[in-house]
Amino acid sequence: IYSQSTITQNVTGYVIDADNQQPIIGALVEIEHHDGQAATDVQGKFIIQNVPIGRINIRISTLGYEPIILKQLLLTSTKQLVLNVKMEEKFEQLNTIELTAQENKGEVLNDMATLSAKQFTVDETKRYPGSFNDPARMVSAYAGVTTSPEGSNEIIVRGNSPRGVLWRLEGIDIPNPNHFADEGSTGGPISILNVDVLDNSEFYSGAFPAQYGNALSGVFDINLRKGNSNTHEFSAGIGMLGVEATAEGPFNKSKNSSFLINYRYSSLDLIDKLGIADFGGVPKYQDATFNLNFALKNGGNLSVFGMGGESHIIDKVFRNEDQTDLYYQDDFGATMGVIGVNHLLPINKKSYLKSTVSASGYTGSYKTSETFGESAIQPSQDYQIENGYLKVASTYYFKQNAKNKYQLGVIATRNNFNMKDTYLEFDENRWVTTLDSKGHSYYAQAFMSWKHHFSKKVNMVAGLHATYLDVNQNMSLDPRLGFSWKPTEYQKLGLAMGLHSKMEPMSIYHAQIESLDGSISQANMNLAFTKAMHVVASYDRFFENNLHLKGEIYYQYLYDVPVGLEPMEFFSMLNAMSGYVDFAMDNQGYGRNYGVDLTFERFFDNDYYFLVSGSLYNSEYKNPTEVWRNGRFAGDYTLNALGGKDFRIAPKKPGKRTLTLSMRGSVLGGRRAYPVLEEESIKQETTVYDDSNPWGIKLDDIFILNFAATYRVDKAKVSHEFKLDIQNLTNNQAALGKYYDDGEEEIVEYYQLPLFPVLSYKIYF
Repeated sequence: IYSQSTITQNVTGYVIDADNQQPIIGALVEIEHHDGQAATDVQGKFIIQNVPIGRINIRISTLGYEPIILKQLLLTSTKQLVLNVKMEEKFEQLNTIELTAQENKGEVLNDMATLSAKQFTVDETKRYPGSFNDPARMVSAYAGVTTSPEGSNEIIVRGNSPRGVLWRLEGIDIPNPNHFADEGSTGGPISILNVDVLDNSEFYSGAFPAQYGNALSGVFDINLRKGNSNTHEFSAGIGMLGVEATAEGPFNKSKNSSFLINYRYSSLDLIDKLGIADFGGVPKYQDATFNLNFALKNGGNLSVFGMGGESHIIDKVFRNEDQTDLYYQDDFGATMGVIGVNHLLPINKKSYLKSTVSASGYTGSYKTSETFGESAIQPSQDYQIENGYLKVASTYYFKQNAKNKYQLGVIATRNNFNMKDTYLEFDENRWVTTLDSKGHSYYAQAFMSWKHHFSKKVNMVAGLHATYLDVNQNMSLDPRLGFSWKPTEYQKLGLAMGLHSKMEPMSIYHAQIESLDGSISQANMNLAFTKAMHVVASYDRFFENNLHLKGEIYYQYLYDVPVGLEPMEFFSMLNAMSGYVDFAMDNQGYGRNYGVDLTFERFFDNDYYFLVSGSLYNSEYKNPTEVWRNGRFAGDYTLNALGGKDFRIAPKKPGKRTLTLSMRGSVLGGRRAYPVLEEESIKQETTVYDDSNPWGIKLDDIFILNFAATYRVDKAKVSHEFKLDIQNLTNNQAALGKYYDDGEEEIVEYYQLPLFPVLSYKIYF
């Protein structure tokens, strides 16, 4: 009777040593309130069968290792729960297994991270309202992080430009993984990352470990999950953001090899092509992700992974309602892709080597046509850029003893580029070239980290990151240092400091600059790296009932910042969002960001969770001839409050039905903007800014209320998921700036993204 009325599923996975990546044999895996348990085999693999679906808690323990509790994992009817667990060796060896364990919530996977780091799960990415299953939008709920109110998922960390964020996939740096992305940007309206193929990943908001370079403000370290090596599983979905399908399963069950692949296509483009509806400016995009894994005989692992997407949109503006008089058109397209091979080689019980070879690239094109006075519409700009990267990386991990761990790594990159940008100077009736360069460059990175346990309560992490760029023989050495102290089992204090450097995109180094005498030069070729010194102090307090309080105080001092030379002396790269500049710069700029971040959260348990986060901060910059000014991203404060709950629906009916409701409210201090000289703009028929008061206007504060509802039905062989995710439920319209509109022939304001609902359906089988 029980087996007929209860839907069950299997829990499987692998348990390995976090320090040498070797399988742990004989680890005991237990599920709370369930009689089944399993011990790992010689490959570290386990499987527990016939576990009732729903939220489950799992405990993993073995002699000599810190026990682990994984709480509130979602087990569904049509998908086995596949876990890849890394266990840490006990600092103090005991003769018997401890009977208590602390849940690992809030802790990051990276053993070298001291603070300002947070692990985020696939479950959280799906659950947070307004995230659209996008990790970049999800992390904007964290303290110290905001996103663009225009609707893009550009990430602003502690008042820094989004250009300072680094993206990594499977341990290797990658181009911006977003559709409709621009050169130098780190965001875009729609993410290429698909939550169905992601594993638990990490986000860093400052003072990050030495393994990360070429970043000033934050790091996204994304991991792909392994496909199920026991059975084949499939899903398909349709929604406003795309039509997609996912497949996974074993190549060979006996060899523990697996595949995982996902593909998505733009829904609006599909509807347009079918003739069901006619859209103007249809956003067209498609993307795919895959991860192939092969277990090796020596306990190592080989994986082949890849991700890519292309996007394209044509936007037309007409003078009249019947759309016969076209006066402006832009045609924008972008592609991004990466393919790589990871090889993990265990050397002995204390060390292993992880190596990666990858090829990645980004292309972007932007063409505009417009009318000038009484002339017919004609081409006005042609921008084409291609960047290809071949990367080879290798990291050696060594554990000397229970007190000392080391990492040594190198990353070598070859960058092939082909860039050209021209625009029509109508008054002079000539085309001006600001970028025309083809070739390649090399840059290399090396790092070392050392973690030392002074005692079970006090740790130190020291490191050094080095970067070299051959274009201008620029080199940077960035030391990092962090301490953590746990005065009690439930409290932790941290202090971290370090230098961080970032190079500019090749388009900035190779920009062609025309002098007053008409000569052309690449005046920015010798720009040095921008530098940032981070100092952060933190306090963590864990309470019963899965409550967590965290506070951080930080100070960042930026120097060697590229700033404009006369007549662009008001410009600083700290205020740039994306793109490149076509005027001369040098490294005489400065910046400083300081503030406090607070977080109070309840991890998901007993069917509900909540998170309250807030920040008070300031972001300033200084050019050589100026005083300290508020920067573009100086919003002064942020406040987020979100929460959600699961409700069991019709428990007496066959199957399992769950309704999840979530709400998020955010209040963001207004950004800064240039004043617009309205009369002069109308006179010149273009937007004219007041350069004497850069970023001198504070825009409206922004309020955003997001709502999400998910209804899931789990039956024996199929699961259905319906989701409604609404951003800006109240349709609040904060002003984000002004510009001169050619069609209206007047100054107009633009506003935050209006109410935007996303409806989707997925089937799992």
